[in-house]
Amino acid sequence: MKKLSTALLTALMLGVSAPAAIAPVLAQDEASEAQADPRVALAEELIALTVTDTMVEQMVDAVWPTLEEQLVALNPEISEDALADLKAKMVELERGLVADMTGTIVTFYTETFTEQELTELNAFYASDLGQKLLDSQPALMSQVMPDMIRQVQTSVPLLMEDFLSYAEEQGFETGEDA
Repeated sequence: MKKLSTALLTALMLGVSAPAAIAPVLAQDEASEAQADPRVALAEELIALTVTDTMVEQMVDAVWPTLEEQLVALNPEISEDALADLKAKMVELERGLVADMTGTIVTFYTETFTEQELTELNAFYASDLGQKLLDSQPALMSQVMPDMIRQVQTSVPLLMEDFLSYAEEQGFETGEDA
């Protein structure tokens, strides 16, 4: 943190933008962290093996039929070009989400798995079987996701109603009218 404060102070004194001044410090800290814990590099490798652009597009393909159905129902005059544009935007947003989550995923992997386990996971996902699993998951999700979304939309209100009734039976206030 002292390095960061020094970099910011120096930047202010020299009239350099803060992001330009702190970027080298942050990069150095990240490099030091990766060197200190080999699991960081292994976790980054695991993400590279398992989260690809194709996978992101397939994730969107899995949910797109349901989204498209809702869009068309609410906007009957929507054009194919507009739908294609909306789908492209969804892919772009998903890619951004994945990029934003990378640090969180690395942290999760390094806190959850040992160096040996990460090495084994990387070996698995680099193998033919691991790639087959990755390749088949989006198709499975495409087949299952639309029905799952409909089922969740129908089931969650009923589940909450049952849960709140049970909580009330146990003598707890739920904020719901009895």
